[in-house]
Amino acid sequence: MTDNARHFTDEELESAVYEDTGKIVRSKPVGESRWQTRMEGVVKMDDDGKYYRITWYRGNTEMQENEYYSGDFPEVHPVEKINATVETEFMTADEAESYSEEESLKEFLRLLADRQLDLLRKLEDERTSKDM
Repeated sequence: MTDNARHFTDEELESAVYEDTGKIVRSKPVGESRWQTRMEGVVKMDDDGKYYRITWYRGNTEMQENEYYSGDFPEVHPVEKINATVETEFMTADEAESYSEEESLKEFLRLLADRQLDLLRKLEDERTSKDM
């Protein structure tokens, strides 16, 4: 086992995917073939409370079984990340007339400022607790 990793057997991976021994907090397909899809997920294990990035193969038909391969899977940590995206919306003429890009931008900036304040408070709390 490598540093900050956990060894999972085939059976332990299957139990984690079916949430018998942990909770899948995120999963997404990362590769696909005709018969199976390679999945990547993050599981929070019940026994140690840590998060691990795991992979498995999900069968694409009722005739294909899921496949699990043992290995060392890295411990991961939740990190909040802000993503700003611009999307094209389709609106009626009335909706477009009442839409205000300026108000939308102001709301985004308010949310961003609130998030920054939360982070500053958290840093201050951490610094204060270290000083004690």
